[in-house]
Amino acid sequence: MPAMAADVGIPRKAAPPPAPVAYNWTGFYIGANVGGARGNTKIVDIPTGAFATGDTMGALAGGQAGFNWLTGPFVLGIEGDWDCANINGTNRCPNTNFDCKSQMNWLSTIRGRLGYATGPIMFLCHRRWRMGRAAL
Repeated sequence: MPAMAADVGIPRKAAPPPAPVAYNWTGFYIGANVGGARGNTKIVDIPTGAFATGDTMGALAGGQAGFNWLTGPFVLGIEGDWDCANINGTNRCPNTNFDCKSQMNWLSTIRGRLGYATGPIMFLCHRRWRMGRAAL
């Protein structure tokens, strides 16, 4: 007796591969950051020219926001950030009868961006302007 099968069907082609993803760097973004800072201070006594140096250290946290425009392979953008800071240090003043303290309570930057995008990778250069409040 010959074998018979009911599930023999028409051969089907494989599904086409998915289309490549088109990268678009245009858009608004926001983010948060947290970090630490370490630095040096130099305090100068103007009448005598004597100076003292000290170290500063602390933490900061804040956020950033920006917008990018993709035009051909070039990306133009602007980004700004603002951080609360607790960066301080104490050291001996040039007049050794006193202690000097440095403290930074906040800092902020704004940057312009120019980049060259090649799909998921962007080569970038930017210019940064800094603002902040420091007290001595």
